[in-house]
Amino acid sequence: MEVNTIILSLGSDLGDKIAHLEQAITKIRENIGEIVSISSVYESEPVGFVSDTTFFNLCLIVDSTLTKEEILPELQRIEKEIGRKKKENQPNYESRIIDLDIIFFNAEIIRTKELSVPHLHFRERKFVLIPLVEIVPDFIDPISHLNCTQLLKNCSDNSKVSKIESDFQLKE
Repeated sequence: MEVNTIILSLGSDLGDKIAHLEQAITKIRENIGEIVSISSVYESEPVGFVSDTTFFNLCLIVDSTLTKEEILPELQRIEKEIGRKKKENQPNYESRIIDLDIIFFNAEIIRTKELSVPHLHFRERKFVLIPLVEIVPDFIDPISHLNCTQLLKNCSDNSKVSKIESDFQLKE
């Protein structure tokens, strides 16, 4: 079976954010594949909407035998299991228990009705680029042909993103 390298962005801004991230990582490990690398956790301001809470974000690399057709439904199932409720006819940006986004699937460009990879907006979001640079600084975006470090340098996002300094460590 072919092994695919998938780079994901995880975020949470409701409830016990650390616990939600840990739960997502456990479910990804159990249902998607081997986690190769996990970034630090970063705290960031909401983007695209106003909220009283901040997000906790991280990125991870997972090696998986799931195909590009299988990965999105599996991530959506994990989000639902953790408690994310998607509302019909609501804005795209709102507080959420967990958000799992596919940033890269190998070095492929995927554009379907359901899935856009690389993620359409990751180049404009420091809360994704900073953890990406931590784990894959030289990974080349197949659309811009720039690596993650260059994308971060070019990013015009001025939102505050801070590494969480604590003794928190994700369980292996």
